[in-house]
Formats: sequence, C-alpha cells, structure tokens
Amino acid sequence: MTETQSEPSQDEQEPGKGAAVLGCVTILVVIVVVGGLIWGGVKLVRSYMAFESPLHYDVAKTTEVTAPAQPCHRITVPDLPEDKRRNLRAQLEHSVLVDTVRMTCDPNVKVACSSDCTATYGGAKISYQVTNMGSCMDLGDTQSCSYKITARERLLPQANLNEWFWRYGKSQRKGAKLRCDTLPGGAAVIPGDPVENAGAPKAETKTKYRCYARNRVTYVYDVVAARGSALIFEEAKVD
Repeated sequence: MTETQSEPSQDEQEPGKGAAVLGCVTILVVIVVVGGLIWGGVKLVRSYMAFESPLHYDVAKTTEVTAPAQPCHRITVPDLPEDKRRNLRAQLEHSVLVDTVRMTCDPNVKVACSSDCTATYGGAKISYQVTNMGSCMDLGDTQSCSYKITARERLLPQANLNEWFWRYGKSQRKGAKLRCDTLPGGAAVIPGDPVENAGAPKAETKTKYRCYARNRVTYVYDVVAARGSALIFEEAKVD
C-alpha cells in the first residue's frame, strides 16, 4: 500500500514571506513616526519664529530712534561777537548758551541773564546760578571776567536721548528696532540732584522715561541721566 504524501502548506513553502511582511510594516511605522517628529519639529520652529511678545509700550507715545543726522558733539555755538566781548551780561549769556546747547544738541536755545540766568528750550526751562563773581581784566578789545555758572536743573532733550540710545542699542541689540518715549515739547526738565557729603551733585538721576529695543521680544530700559549730557540705560523688569 503506497502512502500518499500531503503537500506542504503555503507558510511551509515560503517560510520567509511572513518575516518580510513584518519587516516592511515595521519600516513603514518607523518612517511615519520619524516623519511625524520632523513635521512636529518644523511646526515648533515655525511657531517660535512667528512668536512675538507684547510690545510693552504705546507706539503713539514713542519716537523711532534712527541714526542722527548730525552728532551732538559737532553742534557748536559761534564765538561771542567782538562788539559784545566787553559786556559781562553778554559773556554770561554766551557761557550759558554753550552749556545748554551741549545738553540739547540744538542751537535753538534762548538765554536771559540778570543776577542769575535762565535757558529756555521748547517748552522746558532751567536756571543757572552765577557765583564767584570776581573782577574783570581789560584785554584791549575784550574783557575777561571771572565767574562760575552752575545749572540748578538739567535738560533731557529728545535729540540727545535718541542719539545716546542709538549708539547703545546698535551695539547691544543689533538688528532691533529702537524707540524712546516722546518727550513733551522736545525736552524734559530733570530736577536738581541732592548734594552729597563731598559737596558735589549726585552722579546719576533715574528719570521716568524709557527706551525700547524690539526684536520679536521687547527689551525695556530706564533712562538714567548722568553728569553733563551723558545718559545710562538700565534694563527694566516688566510683567
């Protein structure tokens, strides 16, 4: 009696086919997962690039800061005319004018002196105390008089503020858009500093004004007036 051999099953005929299918499925799953991660990363990067924090300032109440047309140190006051060089009052007014123009970066300053002096710029006015008045020396076509003038207040002009922040922002926040608070009348009066033990005015006075550097996020700076016309910018904490 002859035995009949049964034919092998399909799986027995192709033992590697199932493993191949499983491998293909695994590769497909890996591709889908990796692709999903890459796409998610791309969306995250796009979302970050598009992110912009709140401005932290009112555009309408600020002024754009750009490169100055003329640096402040190049703005000068003409010498006192020859016909006024023997006039003490004219000398005082000229000295005050020079000091105030150095503050304002603008020669359009009005000065008046009597016993003391006042300087007016835009809507701001400051006073100067005149002390140590001494004798005058006749030098022919001119008269040299000794005196000391001391500003009781200081001016914070828009032009000077913008120039100082332009230099600061350009070096500290490259590529950022720069703005500063708009000063009413073009200048603000900084009250006189309290006198320290050494008898000299306090070196720095924090003002209520701010400047801003914007590059997707806003960096906010308090404006601090130093001696003379120098300004310092201190990064402020904002909510």
